[in-house]
Amino acid sequence: FTAENFDADTWATLFRRAGAQFVVPVAEHHDGFPMYDCTLTRWTSTEMGPRRDVIGELADAVRRQSMTFGVSSHRAEHWFFFNGGTKFDSDVLDSEFADFYGPAQREEIQPNKPFLQDWLARTSEIVDRYHPELVWFDWYIEQPAFEPYLREFAAYYYNRGEEWEREVAIN
Repeated sequence: FTAENFDADTWATLFRRAGAQFVVPVAEHHDGFPMYDCTLTRWTSTEMGPRRDVIGELADAVRRQSMTFGVSSHRAEHWFFFNGGTKFDSDVLDSEFADFYGPAQREEIQPNKPFLQDWLARTSEIVDRYHPELVWFDWYIEQPAFEPYLREFAAYYYNRGEEWEREVAIN
């Protein structure tokens, strides 16, 4: 995965020509690989693969086309995403890669405090770096363990929007 053909301006132009008003790429999917310059992990698109800040490039290009830029985070599902890899001999079981594949829990087990604190830190970092006007979360964020952290994130994000003098929203 090198993204050698990725051109944020080409993408933004295509989105604009298609009539898009909002562009909300996935900043981090369930796999735990941030497509942005994340300071909280070594597994990031700026350190390996494309060695580029894909989200940063896209944010700039989208704004140059006068569209609203948002981000999507699926980090919450990372809690259990690699659980299947614990059932056979795989890298998920290798301690060298625990910082990428972990925690690999069962879906029905509620996330623990360290995971939730990491989720909050990563999500807040995205807000601080890219000033999205929309943050979209996937379904697992509705788990009871996330409630106080989501509330804390909402306060943080809406206060940042106030500082930027920009309306922001969480989906």
